Amino acid sequence: MEHGATILKTAISITSTGLLLNAIVILPNIWRLHSLPPSSVLIIFLCCSDSLLLGNYLTQAAVNLKRVDSEYEPVACNIPGFLTLLGGLMSLGFCGGLTLFRYLIIVRKKTISLHFTLLYAGGVLAVVSIIASLPIIFNKDRPIYVLHPTRFNCTITWSSADIATRVISVLCGLVLMAPLSSMGYAYYCIYREVSNVFIAFRNASLASEDTAKAPSSDLRRPSQISVPESGGPVSQNKRLSHEIPWTGRRLSEQRNSIASWTADVPAAADEESQRKVSARISQIERIKSCNWKKRTAEETRQMGLLVQSVAIVSLFVIGWTPYYVMAFYEFLTNAEASLAFEFAAEMALALQDVLNPIVVLIFDDKIRQNSCGVFQGWRRRERSEANL
Repeated sequence: MEHGATILKTAISITSTGLLLNAIVILPNIWRLHSLPPSSVLIIFLCCSDSLLLGNYLTQAAVNLKRVDSEYEPVACNIPGFLTLLGGLMSLGFCGGLTLFRYLIIVRKKTISLHFTLLYAGGVLAVVSIIASLPIIFNKDRPIYVLHPTRFNCTITWSSADIATRVISVLCGLVLMAPLSSMGYAYYCIYREVSNVFIAFRNASLASEDTAKAPSSDLRRPSQISVPESGGPVSQNKRLSHEIPWTGRRLSEQRNSIASWTADVPAAADEESQRKVSARISQIERIKSCNWKKRTAEETRQMGLLVQSVAIVSLFVIGWTPYYVMAFYEFLTNAEASLAFEFAAEMALALQDVLNPIVVLIFDDKIRQNSCGVFQGWRRRERSEANL
């Protein structure tokens, strides 16, 4: 009895910590979904599903810690079991969605909108609600949702030989394996695409260095460009901005070449036209610089979101693997696993839900800013009240 109380107290402490961390992510951001990227919106939904799972663990552990007897009405597990399976399957669907979004953005070059994200989340909720309702619908001769020996988890009796229970168990296994198997292929394609981008960037850098080291005699002088003889220096300078071959040459070389060409122009050349040429060069330089900065910032943001998705999915796989092994063992042997192994599997699942918000706060700048903004607002309010 004392051993069971220790298990329940441990579960209460871990699930309470997880609920607090998930609340730090959810509450400041749930009202700002329109300002978050689609992947961040899906992460908020993931934290909500994790909170649902942790909340059921905490409720069951707290209730059974106060119960003196070990009797538990099977029907009392229907609602907690439904919510637990619903939260677990939703977490699975949203983790798969993170992988799907990264695949569509990086490999397929698609743009994910908030509308598509909400439709995906609604579809996941509808499908998993139906699956989680099946044990209640087919609960005829014997209960399918039962309280497991750890006494803080109401879920399917994986070891049952009942046909309805086995069908639902197989369905849950397929729902779990489908996204896990596709995650491997998706991240392989993402890795290949990112590798190709890095190889192209490296080759472009090497080509740029080779061009910079090339002798000046190999560069085509703008003075060799044909200009109409009838046009004086003014028309030649106007013609210059259209005739210079901008592509394939660095802007600094173009600037030097144009400077050497204008040095050959007679002193009587129109100074206003020369200023226009210089302004045109400066404009092109600013445009290229801005485009490069925007492209670099976008690539950096996408890489940060990719790392975040990989970290969350990796935690998901690590957290769910022990529980999946336990359920698969009980399904094959029709015998319950040991109390120690079941407790370890369920705690690995709970710890994954605890670590998810930490990963989100580390890698997602927007969510972290919103969460920190709430505490900063409280501190400013306290300071203003203290000053009054």
